[in-house]
Amino acid sequence: MMEKQHPMLGRNCIARTYSAGVHYGKVVAVNGSEVHLQNALRIWRWTGGGLSLSAIANKGMKGGRVDDTKEVYLTQVVELIPTTKEAEESYGRFIERY
Repeated sequence: MMEKQHPMLGRNCIARTYSAGVHYGKVVAVNGSEVHLQNALRIWRWTGGGLSLSAIANKGMKGGRVDDTKEVYLTQVVELIPTTKEAEESYGRFIERY
């Protein structure tokens, strides 16, 4: 029997986890509640995009703190939200430079 491909595989998404926070990246693998993201960012804080993650996935951020993690393997992912190009363009403006 052929396994059905996850609908978010290959898409850029916001991933909300149970205990590891909020991340953005390209979904390259999904195994139950475990998700592997590439080109990943950890979103520590956001302002001006609405209160919900759906709002920042669709409209982006107007302020916040973002860490460029490059790649991350997450467990206990409870939500994957596809992002728009408009939203994706906003995230890079808030990456903290060390």
